[in-house]
Amino acid sequence: MAIEKNFESFVNSLHLSKKEISIKSSSFRLITKILNNKFHNSKSDTANATYVGGTLLGTEIHIDDLAMLYVLPNSLITANPIDLLELSKNTLETISDDVSIRLNRIRIKLANDATIEIILGFMDNIDHNYLLISTNKKLQKANFKLIKSTFDELNKKCNDNFINLAKMIREWAYHNKVNLPYELIDAMSYQFLTTYKYRNKGYLYYDCLIADFIKYMIDNYKEAWYVPGTEARITKPSISMKKAKITYQLAIEAIEHNTMGRYKIALAIWQEIFGENFK
Repeated sequence: MAIEKNFESFVNSLHLSKKEISIKSSSFRLITKILNNKFHNSKSDTANATYVGGTLLGTEIHIDDLAMLYVLPNSLITANPIDLLELSKNTLETISDDVSIRLNRIRIKLANDATIEIILGFMDNIDHNYLLISTNKKLQKANFKLIKSTFDELNKKCNDNFINLAKMIREWAYHNKVNLPYELIDAMSYQFLTTYKYRNKGYLYYDCLIADFIKYMIDNYKEAWYVPGTEARITKPSISMKKAKITYQLAIEAIEHNTMGRYKIALAIWQEIFGENFK
């Protein structure tokens, strides 16, 4: 069995199950309905909300929180953002005891174990962008249609390798306890693949894809990162590249073993890198 078959199986294992998709969908509708009742005097469970982040881009895996944007009425646009966050938090506490404010977002965990991150914003009626609230009181412009089309265009050119790479790196970060924000993984995967020579190759090249991306991340992590298609800067934690450097060396070893026909040794190394889901 060639190692590319293991990569194909690994990527397939990272797709959300029908049950996971159903839970996230029902959670999205519940949150939307509660907030619509409060802010728009509406019973709709779909209006004034949209998916964002990995949910929008298709890069989420089982460990991702559901990311969504809720659009407040423009009559509140001059209100204090902190007050709006607190008011939204208090409203959501009617359906969960586990609700908190983290930076500019609300985080809630529901009884179905789904965790949702909610961004609050307004609709810009001039250019139809969204204006996201921030605790520094400056509204941040975001065009999620442009963001999605930017990522989708590259993914098409890359034979779906953008989505697959972002999913695999999420699993790597989870398995190795590396605190990489998922929007940063998406942004780095995007920038890496814009010039990568094997970007449209199949699973046969995935061992090189992972090794080369990890090396790229080690070399470029300290740079300022922005969401592609926007001017939105990504806040990233200060983390050590020690585990990434170990992973890079292991990946090079796995590639060498596989090249020499030592498939079982190569497989064991990739399992060390990604965990038990790599089979």
